[in-house]
Amino acid sequence: MTCRQTCSHHLSPIICPLIFLVAFWLTMVLYLCFLIFVNTAFSFNWQNNIHEASNILGVRNKFIIIDDDDGLHQNEWFKWLLIMKNAFKNSEVININTHQKPLANQTCPEFNQKFAHPRIYFSNKLCYSKLSESILNINDKGEVWEHFLIKGLKVSNRLGTFKTNGIFIINQDIEHDFFRRRGNFLGTELKVMAEKSSLKMEFIPDWKLIAKQTNEIADTLDVTGLMTGPMQVYLDLFATKLNFTYRQFKRKDGKWAAFDPSKNQWFGMVENLQNGDADFIATAFSYDVQRSTAIDYMFPLLQQELGFAIRNTKSEQLEWLTYTKSFNKEVWILIFICVMVISISTYLITKISVWTQVNEYPNEFSYSYILLISFGSLFGITMEDSHVGSLTKAGKTSLFIMFLTGSILFYSYQAALVSHLSVPRTQLPFNTPKELLNTPYRVLTTGKTAFEGQLFVQAEKSSTFGQIYQNKMNEESFVGIREAVKKLLTEPSYQTVFGARQSIIRHAGPFQDPCEIKFVWFSPTLDYMAFAFPQKSPFLPFFNELYSQIRASGHMYQISRSFNQYGKMKCYNDSLSGISIQKFISLLIFLVVGMFISFICLVVEKIAYRIDNFMHSI
Repeated sequence: MTCRQTCSHHLSPIICPLIFLVAFWLTMVLYLCFLIFVNTAFSFNWQNNIHEASNILGVRNKFIIIDDDDGLHQNEWFKWLLIMKNAFKNSEVININTHQKPLANQTCPEFNQKFAHPRIYFSNKLCYSKLSESILNINDKGEVWEHFLIKGLKVSNRLGTFKTNGIFIINQDIEHDFFRRRGNFLGTELKVMAEKSSLKMEFIPDWKLIAKQTNEIADTLDVTGLMTGPMQVYLDLFATKLNFTYRQFKRKDGKWAAFDPSKNQWFGMVENLQNGDADFIATAFSYDVQRSTAIDYMFPLLQQELGFAIRNTKSEQLEWLTYTKSFNKEVWILIFICVMVISISTYLITKISVWTQVNEYPNEFSYSYILLISFGSLFGITMEDSHVGSLTKAGKTSLFIMFLTGSILFYSYQAALVSHLSVPRTQLPFNTPKELLNTPYRVLTTGKTAFEGQLFVQAEKSSTFGQIYQNKMNEESFVGIREAVKKLLTEPSYQTVFGARQSIIRHAGPFQDPCEIKFVWFSPTLDYMAFAFPQKSPFLPFFNELYSQIRASGHMYQISRSFNQYGKMKCYNDSLSGISIQKFISLLIFLVVGMFISFICLVVEKIAYRIDNFMHSI
């Protein structure tokens, strides 16, 4: 009997086909579960190896590009998709393709948008990435390549190979770290903009006779090799470490950076970056919020203080309140309150205590006398000994505490008074930019497109610097630091120079003693300077990566030390000296006032004495 006959004999004709159908589907489900288990185990092995490969190569966060040309079937790369969706993340690129070499003139598309999972990009051309983008290319042989551009130079590196068993074998002949590998620019020539910046970037003597005319960048001079200073040292150091050469170009008009709101356009060296004329600006380019909207800065290389300087008049100020400046107003008020509290407390102690009166030592401590003792102790005057016999232990303790507190305050007062009397205090025409507006002083500074000049030109009209620009400056104010210092020291008119401390002191040397310069105000924020790059420059990440190494090695301290030495110069007008005639006059005034008060007291005592005699005679 057949299976069908048996099924028909024992079961109804409807139940029998259902059993066969369920058995068939159960078999298929078990088969699919087996396939999924095998595929998962295989995929897990590949995921571990790709994780290991990405760690070794120093690249993470990638997109996936599938090169879908005619010779490639997508189904062959289904396992790659399963593996890489889990193994890689979102900000860089993996390109799976069948080409072993990149095709000519094909650049990778922009990948700016962030995704939660790897994005699959289908292309039929293998692309070159930017220098700073990590785009890996995996061909049908499992070889991992990177193809990128250094300006026009095409570079290809085989990083390793995935074997058929999923093991990744790295290429031992190549640098594994991303920044070290691509941080070798292979001698590529870069174009940099250069400009003189006092002490930080200078031209050699007679540079104008050596500079070359050039048409590579419009309206510029080729000044390669004609620059010195700390920023030039930094440029040579970066060129050596990153293995690139450079050519330096100076604008003929000397403009740094200026923005024209009416045309919505930048001028100066920033314009050269935006037009693609130069790769970066290699001079002391100051950090500025407005400039940062058009360019990118690397980490700061130098810093300086900006402030107003005047010619030192050496006329010491006649201070009427010299002897009150040891403490501020709040401290004097607090001292007065303490004196009143202590004197009242001591008086009450001497009156309330039952042992106050001692027969052989009558109590002579009136409140006026105790108040006089309290004030005298603050100025080192001992009017009564705490061992006086007419006081009890409570009164003596109170006097002791009074004398101890007074001694501490007196020593502090004495130390501050010696400082005030011994250190000359020049009378300044102004102490803040706002006070400058109320003086006859005119302001001189750097060129109009330099950072210092832009602080005035771009300032809002209602701000202090905006008002200074309108009322204290004209076109002749933007003469450059060297010329400004020269005018300050040689012309008798009221003038002040705004600029960097180091630069002003340095340029004062050829004309007079640098101590002839007196700084009256410094900006509360430092001026940070660095190289500037076009926005999204592929070179900037490598300069910043190298920056931390230079700083850790001590090179940065050595380079900036010679620049900072000018800012640490000390002048004789900051040293100790004898009491000046102005302060001696204030001492005489103090003496006269004291004698006048004594005379008033004498008159009051005389009047009181006569009134007392008159009352007794009645």
